[in-house]
Amino acid sequence: MKKILASILILTLILLSSCTTQEEAPLYNTPDFANAINRIFDDYEELDGQVFIGISGPYKDQDLAYKAATRNAYQMALFYEDLSMKVDVNLDVNTALDRESFRLYSNATYDEDRLVEVAGRLDIVDIQWAGGDIGAVVLAQYIDPPFDIPEEGNFIYADGVVLKYHFIQDSMFAAAYAAAVNLAMTSSDVTTVSEDIITINDQLITKSQQVNLSDLDGFEIVSYSYDPKTDNYTCTARALSKN
Repeated sequence: MKKILASILILTLILLSSCTTQEEAPLYNTPDFANAINRIFDDYEELDGQVFIGISGPYKDQDLAYKAATRNAYQMALFYEDLSMKVDVNLDVNTALDRESFRLYSNATYDEDRLVEVAGRLDIVDIQWAGGDIGAVVLAQYIDPPFDIPEEGNFIYADGVVLKYHFIQDSMFAAAYAAAVNLAMTSSDVTTVSEDIITINDQLITKSQQVNLSDLDGFEIVSYSYDPKTDNYTCTARALSKN
């Protein structure tokens, strides 16, 4: 059954429910950590083909860390195959109060029940123990890809930027989610716009809503980076353009 995530918070809670442990340690905002995690992200970006990365930090227990990192890599493959987005944009212009308000609501749809199926079609190609606050790093690739994504095509790109979460992978998921929202805003399968204009006491009040729906074919993570100055993680993602 499809599970609709009302927000990235729900997504994070699902992931945390499978990996929260008493073995966790705090993440420290240090230059050594920033350099180490960005080296891993740089190495990931340079790999050929579709590679899915999972990171366990901040686990101390290596067995738990390897399991968490492996599941996280499988989860990224599930996003690659199955992610759909719905983004609602609401704009309220109230001339009576000289006010404009902008609200964005989004949710992601994917089939969590397919995680075991997806894992069965993946091969673990590299396992590293980075230690410290990073823990285990697992890289996975398809044995037999479910579909072909051209190396060169009509792609659209978007960035997602989030303030770090306690778990590194949660930060990565959240940044990927933010990038997916931005992709859905610019590459929609269906876009509908409704507008409501009313007049109260000779004052014009305008309300409009735009709904964007997108399957994000081949939703692919291009790169990650971490900025220790802002504590922000940035994900650059791409998808095939619908246009």
